[in-house]
Amino acid sequence: MNITKCIFLTILMCAYYLAQIKCDVTEIPEQDCTDLAKDVPLLVFSTLGGGLTAVDPITSEIRWNIEDDPAIRVPTHSESTVSPYLPDPRDGSLYQLGDMGSLKKLPYTIPQLVASAPCRSSDGILYSGKKKDTWFLIDPKTGKREKVVGFGADSKDSIGWATSRAVYLGRTQYTVLMYDSRTKDKNAKPWNVTFFDYSSHSMAPEVSNEYEFLHFSGSSSGLTVTLDRESGTFLWQKDFSSPVVAVFLLGPDGLLSVPFSTVSDGALKSIIEYARDGQQNSIKLFESLYVGEHVHGLYALPTLIDENTKTISSEPMMKLLDGPTANDNPNLVYLNTLMETTNDKNKNVVVLGHYQMPKTKEEFKLSIAPPKTASIDNANVHELIATNMKNENKAFEVNINRKGSIGSIIPPPKESIQSNPTVPGLELQSPKEFISNVYRKSQAWLNDQESKILKLLLIILFGLVIAMFWYMKFVMHEIRSQSQSGSQTSVSGGKKNGVYDELIDLGDGVSQVGKITFNSLEVLGKGCEGTFVFKGRFEERNVAVKRLLPECFTLADREVTLLRESDAHENVVRYFCTERDRQFRYIAVELCSATVQDFTEGKVSSEIKNSITMIDVLQQATNGVLHLHSLKIVHRDIKPQNILLSFPDANRKIRVMISDFGLCKKLNLGKNSFSRRSGITGTEGWIAPEMLKGQRTVWKFCQ
Repeated sequence: MNITKCIFLTILMCAYYLAQIKCDVTEIPEQDCTDLAKDVPLLVFSTLGGGLTAVDPITSEIRWNIEDDPAIRVPTHSESTVSPYLPDPRDGSLYQLGDMGSLKKLPYTIPQLVASAPCRSSDGILYSGKKKDTWFLIDPKTGKREKVVGFGADSKDSIGWATSRAVYLGRTQYTVLMYDSRTKDKNAKPWNVTFFDYSSHSMAPEVSNEYEFLHFSGSSSGLTVTLDRESGTFLWQKDFSSPVVAVFLLGPDGLLSVPFSTVSDGALKSIIEYARDGQQNSIKLFESLYVGEHVHGLYALPTLIDENTKTISSEPMMKLLDGPTANDNPNLVYLNTLMETTNDKNKNVVVLGHYQMPKTKEEFKLSIAPPKTASIDNANVHELIATNMKNENKAFEVNINRKGSIGSIIPPPKESIQSNPTVPGLELQSPKEFISNVYRKSQAWLNDQESKILKLLLIILFGLVIAMFWYMKFVMHEIRSQSQSGSQTSVSGGKKNGVYDELIDLGDGVSQVGKITFNSLEVLGKGCEGTFVFKGRFEERNVAVKRLLPECFTLADREVTLLRESDAHENVVRYFCTERDRQFRYIAVELCSATVQDFTEGKVSSEIKNSITMIDVLQQATNGVLHLHSLKIVHRDIKPQNILLSFPDANRKIRVMISDFGLCKKLNLGKNSFSRRSGITGTEGWIAPEMLKGQRTVWKFCQ
């Protein structure tokens, strides 16, 4: 009985599974291809002429097509005028058209200008922006679309066709109005550029690297080809009748941006030819900028070209010295040469074609007005400029019908390789680069100022500040050098500071220290603070040796410094040497016969008294003081005791000399007097009365 039940249950289970299999087999033919591929997201191509086209990525079937506004719109004032700005329909970048068709890339895009408006650039262009957002509801199966919300949209109570698979798409219209504030043309009109962009999610880098397709689109036509990323084999091609500016994947959450490349028409034909024939080949593609024209104006589209594509250079051809022009590339055409060959002298001419990638206009800066308006982040701007500069001169390699990566970057030409790598976020500048950068920024800021008088005043003020800075630096250097020379010890024989000689007693009051020998029993004079002057010898000549205590070392150093500077004059006492021992400092100067005080009191010999008159004494003493003043040295202690008379020479001539420089002081550069903070200096009884009275200005009249 149990065996019978088991057999019966086994038969029932087999019948059930056979029924399930039959049901599945009979249902398969009734399914539609669309239902089989309903989980595969559609590829949506956005074109320059306007409109969205949905394509099945597997079958290449066009599901639907929606007409829309063009990606860019550049109106012209008249048929004879050309807009000086060329927009990029892919991301809204702007290229400025200069004289003779030269191109420069602005470091800001149209969306960034709208976000910063109202603003003014460093070249005097005023920018005004407007942004308009619109939401659409679209059926991914049929392509039916209806405006839901947005400025200027009709209000809808309900949308009857909306289903659970309907997707919301957002689109933004950016309009920038530009006006040249420096134009001299009273009838000048502003220029405006409109850029349309669909809101989409960015594909993560790791997802982008695993994307299974590779899309190429023509720069001037709508021809688009899709290759397999891994093998490079041809999958399908479509002609959308207008250049493709964006490719998306349409999913439940909206649009997801897909990487694609815009190539020249010639390079695209080569890629299709090699891919269809199954030939294994590698095509090197180089960056360029295609300037084209469509119904709504001119546009500039970054494009990859092959080696056989004619390229236009807006830079003038480099001419060799006494030789032919340097043009080794037969496919490179120079714009100035091309313009010279045409008979049209109108500067308002644009040559359509592939240009070398223009450089970013680095000096272009924006000033936001009013200041509280939201501005562009400087870090993002610098990153944008750096990115634009780093992308120049790159080459790409496309492997067709060969396993491996597609679109890999190969090394750029040798002239574009930079040998000095930089650490991200860290810029090391040399002093020359720093000064150049400051000068460039200052010049750009001055160009922003419209008033010529203000510019002139700022330049003068800047020059005065620099002159004052260098003057103060020079004065401080002079003060520091004087201070150092006054605090250092000057020794003979090239001895360094801190080196001293032992005092040697030679007997009978004669002592020797270094090169100086003196007799302590022959005192020529006494001074303050225990200063004595002895008769001595230095290198076989008679000298006066001045011995000073440590309390006077600072004054002694200053005296020696000033003597060295001024003793070349015959009316200044001559300095010879300085020595030191453990206790004293010794200064050797020229030995004299008497002082002026001795001369006036008659305490000199008849020989000296008959060799010079009082008028000669005053005249020579005045010459000595005049020499000191010419060196910016003020003696501050002129008295009869400090004016010395020399011994008669072979011609019986006597020289009058200024001595004792202990209170001397040198004027700083640019000064003509001292302050009174240091007090009144000099010897009591010989200080000028106007100094004691505190008079600031003294007038003396002499007959």
